[in-house]
Amino acid sequence: MKTIKLFAVAALLSATTVAFGQKTKITKGTFSELKDQKEVNLVFEYSDLECVGGAPFSKKPKPEAEWLEEIKTKKNEKEAGTGDDWVKRWNTAKTDAFEPNFEIKISEVWKGALVKRGLDNAKYTLVVHILYTDPGYSIPGVSSADAYLSAGIDVVETGSDNVISSLTMERIKGASAGKYIPGIGGAIAGAIDSATFEKRLGESYEKMARSFYGKVLKKAFK
Repeated sequence: MKTIKLFAVAALLSATTVAFGQKTKITKGTFSELKDQKEVNLVFEYSDLECVGGAPFSKKPKPEAEWLEEIKTKKNEKEAGTGDDWVKRWNTAKTDAFEPNFEIKISEVWKGALVKRGLDNAKYTLVVHILYTDPGYSIPGVSSADAYLSAGIDVVETGSDNVISSLTMERIKGASAGKYIPGIGGAIAGAIDSATFEKRLGESYEKMARSFYGKVLKKAFK
């Protein structure tokens, strides 16, 4: 399927691009084809994913495989096996934490439509290209950093590679790492609540779904 590279976004945007603020930009179509659809298939793509941060190990975005190998090596050097376990946890989080957050939220805000992975008989498929992630980190009482996500979303006819509508969404902030919560009790509670990358980055997926509907689909359906 067609993918959109994060660092090529600028080249894709033209004078006719429809923009909604700083973070969401339509690069093709209007998404109006999704109006009145009762079921929409959902697919996530990670082939162009670049990652940064994560405890923090990398300050420069790197291809996901390279980034994971670096984290695995450094963790295993400190304690054998912990790096391998972390990589497994990361890969599991995609299907068990991140993607469900988007799936649940988009179906919640898009009333009357079921948007779900595996709906292969639906007319249209939303292809969510995850392009950039920073899972942040949280060391309660020491330091922390928030999570961020950038992505592209395409609409294709299910089973086809032909892109009908497309957009990019940049720097979607996830759950706060707790560093801005006032008061000692609040800071501790916030740090505990966002101590896992599943929680921090998972909220980015949820916000992406909410923003996609609120900034794009609601306007397209009028």
